[in-house]
Amino acid sequence: MLQPSTGRDVTRAMRRFAGEFLGRLEGADGFILKSRSPSCGIRDAKMYGGEESGTVLEKGAGLFAGEVLARFPGLAVEDEARLAHLAIRERFLTKLFALAAFRAVKEKPSMAGLARYQERNRLLLMARGQREAKTLERIAANREKLPLPKVMEEYERHLHAALARPARRASVAAALRRHAEAPWLARQTFFAPFPPALAGTEEEPPLP
Repeated sequence: MLQPSTGRDVTRAMRRFAGEFLGRLEGADGFILKSRSPSCGIRDAKMYGGEESGTVLEKGAGLFAGEVLARFPGLAVEDEARLAHLAIRERFLTKLFALAAFRAVKEKPSMAGLARYQERNRLLLMARGQREAKTLERIAANREKLPLPKVMEEYERHLHAALARPARRASVAAALRRHAEAPWLARQTFFAPFPPALAGTEEEPPLP
């Protein structure tokens, strides 16, 4: 990673900063990073052939963004350019607030708290596929009477896997038909997964 104005190689300094900063970070649920940045681009940082070369060999994660993705693979991570698109923004915010709510459960862990989280997010998780949704239901029920730390660890792992998938209309429709009369339906975060004011309605530019 070179500074164009001076030719200085700041790769080591950036790697050190990223490691130290992220190593101290606690309570993060997601990141909004800068698109096309050599440090913070998630997928569009340009990789050149050499110091004098103007040829872009490939695009990928910048140094800081790469460290974020390596350390926090399950968190909500997007860049500001893609967040201009309503569908991407809604997906990001849904994941962010679901993770934040689970973090609150982890801060005061209990089987009762996990059961409440699972009940309120049941439809949101079903929308992302029955397989992970059923697994999460089973883990939260804890019929095997596993130790709480083990239950929380397993639940978090499968929660990240579920939230990595986009919601599917077919899954939503099937879940709503199957559970139309369920008493827990009215309490679902699926219908308001984040504060509506955050969604916005501005016209969307082309995807970068």
